[in-house]
Amino acid sequence: MFEKKHILIIDAVLIIGSLLLVAGFVGYTQPFVIAPLGDSLPLLFSFPAGNSILIDTNLSFNSSQLYLAGETFSLDSGKYYWKVVANSVSDIRVVTLESPATFKLAISDDDSLIVINGGSEKLSVTTYNLGENVGTLFVTGLNFSSEDS
Repeated sequence: MFEKKHILIIDAVLIIGSLLLVAGFVGYTQPFVIAPLGDSLPLLFSFPAGNSILIDTNLSFNSSQLYLAGETFSLDSGKYYWKVVANSVSDIRVVTLESPATFKLAISDDDSLIVINGGSEKLSVTTYNLGENVGTLFVTGLNFSSEDS
C-alpha cells in the first residue's frame, strides 16, 4: 500500500503542522507593546478588556494594588506583575522599571484598557517575546515638553 517514503512524508507534515500550531498558541498569549496611537497618546501597551488592573511585586498577587481606568499612579524601580481585572482569563505582563515612572490607565475606543506614560519623562520601552528582544521604542509622557529633553 503505502511505501516507507510516503509514511515519512506524512509524519513530517503532521509533526511540522503540530509544531506550528503550538507555536501560534504560545505566541498569541505573549505580551505586546503597541506604538502610540496618533500624536497625542503616549501608549505603552494595552489589555483586550477590563477597566482596572492589579499590580504586585509577586506573581501570586497576594499583596496587589488595584488601579481603575482614569487613575494615574507612580511606581518605584523594580519588577512588577500586571494583570487586568476582567470576566475572562487575562494574561499577566511582567514590567521591569529601571527608574521610577508614572502611568495612567484609560479605556480606548475599542474598550481596551490602555496603559499610557503619565509622567513628564520619556520612557524607553523594550519588548520581549518568549525572552527574545523584539524592539525598543521611546514614548514621551502626557506632560512631556521638548524643553525637558
